[in-house]
Amino acid sequence: MSKLVSMIIFLLYVGVSLSCGSFNYKNITKKDLGKLRDTKAERIETIGKIVPGVGADGVLLGENFESVVKRFGAPFSDVNHEFADCKYRTAKWILRPKEKRSGLVFVTFSNENIIIEIQIQGDSKLRTVEGIRGYYPSNTVRETLKDLSDGIDSYVDTGQDYPGVGFVNHWIDFSRGISYQFAWNRVIKVWEVNAIYVFPKNQKGSPGYIGRDCGQIELWKYRRKLGKFELSRN
Repeated sequence: MSKLVSMIIFLLYVGVSLSCGSFNYKNITKKDLGKLRDTKAERIETIGKIVPGVGADGVLLGENFESVVKRFGAPFSDVNHEFADCKYRTAKWILRPKEKRSGLVFVTFSNENIIIEIQIQGDSKLRTVEGIRGYYPSNTVRETLKDLSDGIDSYVDTGQDYPGVGFVNHWIDFSRGISYQFAWNRVIKVWEVNAIYVFPKNQKGSPGYIGRDCGQIELWKYRRKLGKFELSRN
C-alpha cells in the first residue's frame, strides 16, 4: 500500500471519528485538550469564575490531581472507578464548608491522572463568564443564554426519578464545553441550576456521563433530547 493511500485512509478515519463526536477517555492526553496554551493566563482567567472548556476557580482541564490539591487542599472524598476495559477517578472538594449553603466541586480524572471534567454543584459563589451561578432559576438562565441558543441542546435524564424533584435536566453547549443541570425546587416551584459542568470542547461524552466510553454506555440511553430550552419532569 502506498504512503498516499495510507494517508487518505488515516484522514478518512479521523474525519469519521470527529463527526461522530467520539472521545476516548481511556487515552486522553494533554494534547487532546489543547494544552498548548498560556496556562498561567488561563488560570488567572478562571479565578472566581467558571470558564467553558477551560476550567473553574484556578483549576484547569488537562491538569492533574496534585494541581487541584494545591488549589483546594485535600479532597473530602477520592474514589477510583474500575471497569473491564478502563478506569477513572473522581474526587470531591467542599467550598465554603462553614457556610449554610456550601458548594461542592467534583473533579473527574482519566486513567492518565488528567482532569477531564469539573462539576460545580450547589451555591459555590462561582459564576460563569455570563454571570450564571448555582440555584439561578431557569428563566434567568434562559434569558442570559438566549444569544447562544443555537449551540445549546436540551436533555432530560430519565434513568433516575428523585423524590419530589423528578428527573434532572441539562442544557448542554457541546461546542463551548459547558452544561447547566437543572432540578425542580418543590418548595418555590421553580426549575433552578443545581450543577454546572465544564468539559473539553466538542466532546459528546460529557457531561455527567464521563464513563460513556468507559463501561457505562447503557446510561446514555436514558438521556432524552428535548426542544430548545425545554425542561421536563417526566
